[in-house]
Amino acid sequence: QHAAHEAAARAAGLVPPLDLEELFYNGCTPAQRAVAATWDRDQADAPFVQPWPRATWPDVPTEVVAFAEDLVLPPELVTRVARERLDLPVRLAPGGHMGMVSHPPGLAELLLGGKR
Repeated sequence: QHAAHEAAARAAGLVPPLDLEELFYNGCTPAQRAVAATWDRDQADAPFVQPWPRATWPDVPTEVVAFAEDLVLPPELVTRVARERLDLPVRLAPGGHMGMVSHPPGLAELLLGGKR
């Protein structure tokens, strides 16, 4: 993932040393960044350090969504991982890593089935 996000950042014209905030909030306006900075994000590290605890995925429809301009988890990386690990295609939403902040209508449209 580190190599993928460095390559995506370079392709976007960013050069080392990489500003993690710029990678994380690429595509967000200063006002959107300010709002997002006020959110309490108590996130667990479990998905990053532990394997899925069950033998199979739940029997529910599963889709993979990636943000088209994401520099942290570039769509090429997400597509490869989704194909190799889940055998699923990826649907692209507009925006960078925080596309839910910068492009909420586009993400909502994608999730509600407006684009396939």
